[in-house]
Amino acid sequence: MSAISIGSDLVHYEVLGRGKPVVLLHSWLGSWRYWIPTMQQLSVKYRTYALDLWGFGDSGKNYPQYSLEGQTELLRDFVNKMGIPKAVFIGHGLGAAVITHFANDPECRSIVHRLMAIAPPLFDMAPRPLTANTAQQKSPLPAIAPVASNEAVVAGISSSGAADAPTLIRPTSDIDREKLRQAALAAGLDGLASRIKTNTTANPTPTTPATPAPSEAPSTPAPVVQTPPAAAVEETRLSGQPTPAKGTQALLNNPIAGLMGDMNPLNMLKAHVDNSSSDFEKLKAEVAKVKSDVIAASTDSFKHINTFRELLQVAAPTVVLLGEADTFMKMPEETVLSQLSARQQFNLTVMEGIRHFPMLEDPAKFTRFLRDFLETPDVTDLAMKEEWRRRTR
Repeated sequence: MSAISIGSDLVHYEVLGRGKPVVLLHSWLGSWRYWIPTMQQLSVKYRTYALDLWGFGDSGKNYPQYSLEGQTELLRDFVNKMGIPKAVFIGHGLGAAVITHFANDPECRSIVHRLMAIAPPLFDMAPRPLTANTAQQKSPLPAIAPVASNEAVVAGISSSGAADAPTLIRPTSDIDREKLRQAALAAGLDGLASRIKTNTTANPTPTTPATPAPSEAPSTPAPVVQTPPAAAVEETRLSGQPTPAKGTQALLNNPIAGLMGDMNPLNMLKAHVDNSSSDFEKLKAEVAKVKSDVIAASTDSFKHINTFRELLQVAAPTVVLLGEADTFMKMPEETVLSQLSARQQFNLTVMEGIRHFPMLEDPAKFTRFLRDFLETPDVTDLAMKEEWRRRTR
């Protein structure tokens, strides 16, 4: 086991092979360990580094560092301490968002030779205009379109609790919020439903306000302030940490929150990986090391991050690899795919029948594609190839 000290904590990493450096970052579901087969295949020609992000695997557990900014700073410090002047960066899920954020940092752009984002979170929360959203310059969140109808709110929730479309909708009343809550309950998403707060229970029957006397001047009604539920207050008190923003507005401003369910890593793994596969048991051992507060803090930090927009701004040649059957980071809408495909020095590839872990589900095909990515001069020429076998008579 190798580790380096960054700040007051230790960062666990493993390195294998000789040659040009390749840095590998893991997803929310796992640690450096699932990169082992990939590292073994690349070690003949490349020096591969795989590290555990803060809160994952055997790296330090420190709440303030779990945000995307904290993980990006970890990557920056790791590269500097290891003396890596330039490298290929390959990130998966959370790791894909981290390397994309890293590649847009003015201090780090020159370090990124190439970038591969596997199953990144692709939600277009700001259709127009395209603005910078890097560590140096963050644009405010865009205004959210008002809801067209109560039915539109309900239709925006899928069985996984995620908003199906990247177009965001704001519930404009407690009736809308109650419908959204009921839809979540019907889908079995109790955790999501509990985070949608309404006043309909407290005030089931609306009352008609009395007509003011002619002599009384109309006044602006005071805003209704909802008291946080006791459970949320207790959670904050015990942990000493700010809890992620809750409620319908938080979900719509941050679509990733809907993908995380109850923020329990093991439940997330069970929902998105074949429970009968040997990979599931291997991943389970690593996911068990991750606490829910790591997932919650990481998720909350995406309120101000738009990985899709950041991918459009990466200067280095970039490949996005998606699993056609991924139930965790689902295939984005056609408008998102079209904008990505129009970018220069960019390749968008989809692996058919693959879920969230292409490196484990089809390691042979994934490794061939990865080698081509590392060696092909122009990434736009990349294509997923079938295995070639010698014909025998």
